[in-house]
Amino acid sequence: MRGQLGVAALRRAFDDVVTRHEILRTVYRVCGGWPVQEVLDPPSVAEALTTVDCAEADVWELVTATVPAPASRRD
Repeated sequence: MRGQLGVAALRRAFDDVVTRHEILRTVYRVCGGWPVQEVLDPPSVAEALTTVDCAEADVWELVTATVPAPASRRD
């Protein structure tokens, strides 16, 4: 991406996609030793979107430092 980020437009697009697709708002917790699926309300997910000013060269480093590694599968 080049130029200024339209933060308001990005938030609206993110909100729209997350509102339409429950799987993007789904978390799995352990309750009483059993896995429980919980679908979060859209506003609680949308509030998690934050922006960071950085140089283009630093984007990949910031993303990999912020996004957690995938959980390992237990077979």
